[in-house]
Amino acid sequence: MRIVAALFIALLFVSSTFADPLPKGFRLWLWNGSVKPTTTAGVTTFKILDRQCSKKDYGDGRGEIDCMNGNIRSEMQHANEKLGQSIEYRFDVLIDPSMAYPGEFDPYSVGYRSDGWDSTLRIADWEGYQKIKDFLFDLKLDAKRGLTFVGEQCQAPEDFGKWLSFSMKVHWANDNTGWIKVSCNDKAVYIREDVATTQPPFCYRTNECLPEKKDDPKLIMFRLGLSLVGRGFDWKQAGYPTQFREIQPGGITVQMRNISVTDGAVLYSDDDRTHAKLLQTRLHELGCYAGPANGIVDDATKDAALSCRSFDEGKLPAALNEATLATFLDRYSDSAANNLPPGTLPVRPPFTIRIGETHADSWDSGPQKGQAASQFEGQVDYPDGSREALSFM
Repeated sequence: MRIVAALFIALLFVSSTFADPLPKGFRLWLWNGSVKPTTTAGVTTFKILDRQCSKKDYGDGRGEIDCMNGNIRSEMQHANEKLGQSIEYRFDVLIDPSMAYPGEFDPYSVGYRSDGWDSTLRIADWEGYQKIKDFLFDLKLDAKRGLTFVGEQCQAPEDFGKWLSFSMKVHWANDNTGWIKVSCNDKAVYIREDVATTQPPFCYRTNECLPEKKDDPKLIMFRLGLSLVGRGFDWKQAGYPTQFREIQPGGITVQMRNISVTDGAVLYSDDDRTHAKLLQTRLHELGCYAGPANGIVDDATKDAALSCRSFDEGKLPAALNEATLATFLDRYSDSAANNLPPGTLPVRPPFTIRIGETHADSWDSGPQKGQAASQFEGQVDYPDGSREALSFM
């Protein structure tokens, strides 16, 4: 028996010694549950099991732990990126086709998601480093909507089990010098230019972001893997039977490969710059000032492209950006554009209001007995990328 035990211990030592390291620049998240990420033959596997949570204190003074809040994780963390860096995050992901976590209706998300259906299961997130409740972007997963980024679908549920290539190029900035482009299988699903990328576009409580709190992080933390956010420490007061969200027997598994984080990303390629210069030259030929014909898409180029000629409805995209540049060049290169009347800039709303109902209260006694009031929270989005919190009854 002693010989067998010694051999077993030796095998464990050898296997752990020669186990594949995590992808370059990554380390294990300190608050993982019972199953930690492992890498074999270049493929990293993440798995979470029902109620298998971390009991390690967050260490930020709140006295909270994942098991108290119902959070379950299997994640790894990359070294932090700095403000001003232009980064491309890339990976391929394979979602187990048996993944059955459905998500749920969430009143906080009304105004942000079309029917209020949301998910608290993430496979990637970007967060202001050492900030509390400052999640900027995330890649969400559920069995109804599939894999989504800021509400835009990357992969449909029926395609689970197939490898998907994900890319996020971003210039991290606290002002409107920022930009972001997200592609799934090389198809652009989300592009924003001239925005503060350290300000989340969808800021509501379920996204672990507080609308009334505006942070300007200097470092950005990137995590990959499975993270299921629970009901929170106040789950009893909210009327839930447990702090945990129910997941399928056997847990949830995703795999990733070709994981990289690369500095020096660009939004407009050399070909894009050539196309932009051609568009600017063509707009000048039509008598519309589009800024210098230098291939740099600035506000003058964007305004001229939208207003130089009046095209039939639907002929021009709503905005000029990296994804629509070729379409604008094609429309204006057509000789028919010579005979079109001048256009006008589309009317842009001064702000957009997003509102979600957080809860409803009723009175059982007193002069207001039988009456009910709802609490609403949300935000006002301004064209410059800034926001203002809203809260009222």
